[in-house]
Amino acid sequence: PNIPGKITLSPDSRYIAYDRAEDSRNSDRGIYLFPTDGGQEIPMVTGAQYDSDPMWTPDGSGLVFSSTRTGGPGLWLQPIKDGRADGPPRLLEKDMGPFAPITLTRRGSLFYNPRSGLMDVYTAPIDPATGEVTGEPENAAKNVLGSNISADWSPDGETLVFASWRTTGRNILVFRSMTTGTQRELQLDLSVANGARWSPDGRFLAVGGIDRKGVRGLRLVDPESGNVV
Repeated sequence: PNIPGKITLSPDSRYIAYDRAEDSRNSDRGIYLFPTDGGQEIPMVTGAQYDSDPMWTPDGSGLVFSSTRTGGPGLWLQPIKDGRADGPPRLLEKDMGPFAPITLTRRGSLFYNPRSGLMDVYTAPIDPATGEVTGEPENAAKNVLGSNISADWSPDGETLVFASWRTTGRNILVFRSMTTGTQRELQLDLSVANGARWSPDGRFLAVGGIDRKGVRGLRLVDPESGNVV
């Protein structure tokens, strides 16, 4: 869980800033400094939220970063003085929408990759005899809309599973009961989990994704516990 994410060198080359997971499931992420001449890791932005993608300001007086502390992805500034946090983080832009920061220019302009496309999973009733749609499509997601992909039916047709993106670079699996309409969310111990497919007996899910060490692969997952088999 301590593998760094985005790494950036301060303008004066004295510090390296990076983000890393603060728990085993990567649900919380913090930003830290490390002196280039050696020493101890210095916490900059920590706590029960997802803070990532630190970028030094041109004069080295702070770090601009992405955070979900207001709910959706936002842009924040952490002032820094002598290698320590100089007061609390300041909000720059509350609602950026899904985005991936790239870099700050010397003039302070932010380059970023906006993720504006909406993806959702829908169900619709059909006539089994003719295959024709007999009703209006319904969004399968109840909570988070516009970021749901890769749906698959359980072998008994009672449960629909799909991946739902939450924050930058993180997604979970959602299970919707077609009988009760209730939803259950499951966060796996993977950095990315996509394309879940049920096993023929319904005991496992085959999930393609990236683990905490950055290794891509196809893994079997217990749909009840989320444990990778």
